Amino acid sequence: MKINSPLFIIGCPRSGTTLLASLLERTRYGAPVETHFITKYYKRLKKYEPLSKKDNFQRLVRNIIKERPVRQWNINYDINLLWVKLKKYSYSEVVHLICMERFKKFGKSMWSDKTPHYILDIQILYKLFPESKFIYIVRDGRDVALSLLKKKWGPKNVYSCAMLWKNCNSQEKYLKEIERKGNLFRLKYEELLCNPSEIVKNIYNFLGERIGDRDLESIVSIINRANFYKWKKQMSDKDIKIFESVANDVLMYHGYEVINENPCLPFYEKAYYKLHNAVGRLCYLFELNTIDWFKIDFMGKEPFGE
Repeated sequence: MKINSPLFIIGCPRSGTTLLASLLERTRYGAPVETHFITKYYKRLKKYEPLSKKDNFQRLVRNIIKERPVRQWNINYDINLLWVKLKKYSYSEVVHLICMERFKKFGKSMWSDKTPHYILDIQILYKLFPESKFIYIVRDGRDVALSLLKKKWGPKNVYSCAMLWKNCNSQEKYLKEIERKGNLFRLKYEELLCNPSEIVKNIYNFLGERIGDRDLESIVSIINRANFYKWKKQMSDKDIKIFESVANDVLMYHGYEVINENPCLPFYEKAYYKLHNAVGRLCYLFELNTIDWFKIDFMGKEPFGE
């Protein structure tokens, strides 16, 4: 294992990243968590350069550890000590130090992440951590849509769910580059549920981890093997058509059946769905970033979310 070589689980939200993370608790990586800040602050890095200046480093770390996902770790960071531990003045090293503080707390020798939307910035992760390993999980987009629509933070209609799923699962250029290096493991959510023992054993082999038959049996016992293709019974014909009008090509690329061969929506319906989603997203962000933060900072609310 090389220095700064974490593990990333990537995939569209509600594709099984959390389930997959729970299966890795016994590895050196532990169960991956959602960091959310890595690509966000990479894109803002010019505001903190050069990191060789202690003031810039401290300002960057202070801002990162104020982020809600990091606050959930309940770690009292000693920023001066992190500065002493810094081996090189790079953003990847800063990320590594911050994340390792959390994983060392649980006796793990390396950190791991399962922030789903990172798949849209996979080239950034690969640039920052070229020796890292990636597990890419795909789930039938129509089941993903059913799950997303139940979440306050998710898209507000099937059309927007389809757009998100299609974008997340159309990153082959970068995935293939990582795969050629031998650092990518692909799987389907449905295959994991149907054949969990073999899939989990293959994942552990990919990570260079040993697992006995008894431990394997215990790990896969948490899997609900019937939790797939719910869309066939729960999704209306209209919603299936809407989803497939957006993502038919990507569904077929990943080997999923489609019901409608060439579905299409009129432009005014697309415009309505986009507007509906944008308004709903703005309302959610206002609640999250204004009302919720007020409660956290002034009313003692714990910084935990869904």
